[in-house]
Amino acid sequence: ASEFEALAALGVDIKKGLEYCQNDKDFFKELLMEFASEKEDKLEKLAEAYRNKDWKFYEIKVHAVKSSAKMLGAMLLSDTAKALEEAAGKGDETFLAGTHGEFMERYKAFMLAADAVKATQEDSDPEDEIFEFLPEGGAD
Repeated sequence: ASEFEALAALGVDIKKGLEYCQNDKDFFKELLMEFASEKEDKLEKLAEAYRNKDWKFYEIKVHAVKSSAKMLGAMLLSDTAKALEEAAGKGDETFLAGTHGEFMERYKAFMLAADAVKATQEDSDPEDEIFEFLPEGGAD
């Protein structure tokens, strides 16, 4: 199973994401972890901006999602964020109302898939292993 299986299942173009990251798998993972960091806070702030009809703040938040998602190969998420950004800039509440819920579900699913990659990385990260060394001459 690929370490990016959960992302690929969401339609994320892993190859494109890696290309944007100069085919540096570690850099791709790093961006992915950053994108998904503090996910509850990010989701709540976006939801709050939507509830409060604070379209300027909402526009800023979806802009960040748009750019980062594109860098990671999540093109559908990025494209939807772009459309929401433009709608928020124009105050197009009809479009926002019709698109926000699905976008939030997709955003949350992407972050959960990123957590799956993080868990895979943590399970196989040799830097986290603890080694014990015996003093020279063996154990007494």
